[in-house]
Amino acid sequence: MSNYEIHSVSRSSASISFYGIPYADFDRTGHWAVWCISKMFEASRALALYNGFLDLAKIYHQDETIVIAKQEIKLNPKVHQIKLKPQSHLLFDVKLLEVGERSITNVTELRDGSTKERLGETFLKFVRFSRKTRRSISFPEWYIKSLELHESPQKQQFRSKTALPDIPDNAFKFRLVPNYSDMDRNNH
Repeated sequence: MSNYEIHSVSRSSASISFYGIPYADFDRTGHWAVWCISKMFEASRALALYNGFLDLAKIYHQDETIVIAKQEIKLNPKVHQIKLKPQSHLLFDVKLLEVGERSITNVTELRDGSTKERLGETFLKFVRFSRKTRRSISFPEWYIKSLELHESPQKQQFRSKTALPDIPDNAFKFRLVPNYSDMDRNNH
């Protein structure tokens, strides 16, 4: 992981800077790989959560977990112009968008640390799950009320469903039948 600095963390927001991008994150053409960009978003979110964002430690139990139910990543084309250089400074701002009975939605914005230009953002919906029943469970009422004060007016933007693109008639099609050896115990 790159060198990082945690600027601020609260229950509803966090600001984290990364200095430099690991050499292994660049593809063979010298551009920052999309998969690795998503891993940087994940790293910033993990740092925020471990340092008090959303205060999940107060409601954590061994029989429960948080699962990502929906994720949407939007990238500015300028993010692909970032080259391998040691002086790159990336700023990640993690913000709470919406608190539901069983889910929490947040956004992580990626900005250039020097120009503050937005390079990308990812929207995430977490769902609280029981490990025993494998079903979603509600957050405690006091927890929901404490976070509702910090909800963002931007929440409607993520709720709308993204339309699926039309598949052209000349698209390549291939029928795939997985072998039994390629499946796990649950036939997945």
